[in-house]
Amino acid sequence: MVVDRMVRSMVMRIAVPLVSFSGVAMRVAPGDKPEADRVEVVLAHRDRALDVPLATEPFDGDGFAEWRSWGRSLNLPLLIEDLDGTRKTPSVHLGALEVGRPRARRRHSLLKGRRTRFQAKRKTGELTAETPVHRDEREIIARN
Repeated sequence: MVVDRMVRSMVMRIAVPLVSFSGVAMRVAPGDKPEADRVEVVLAHRDRALDVPLATEPFDGDGFAEWRSWGRSLNLPLLIEDLDGTRKTPSVHLGALEVGRPRARRRHSLLKGRRTRFQAKRKTGELTAETPVHRDEREIIARN
């Protein structure tokens, strides 16, 4: 990613790899009046001067949807920036372990909803009224 910055009236173009960004942060930017508050979505870097603004929405707008869509499309973690400037993840952690829904095992597979080749060879079973059900019978075991 190429970032253009101006330092002391000199224009600089800096190449910053996407992996150096820590996530997509959402912060509240206060306005002059409470009605003028807005939500900013930024590409967060450890060096605050390299933060890249992605979207600015009114406080009651679609800032939350923008934040999630940027995080999903860039495959970066979602961060929330507090008023004091600290950034944290909105998910629950137990130490270093992130607690959440498990990922699908074959999430990138095109055939994840289909049966495997082995299962496709076999006929699926059906329960009908004529299906025999054996109840209250003795089990036959061959014992020597």
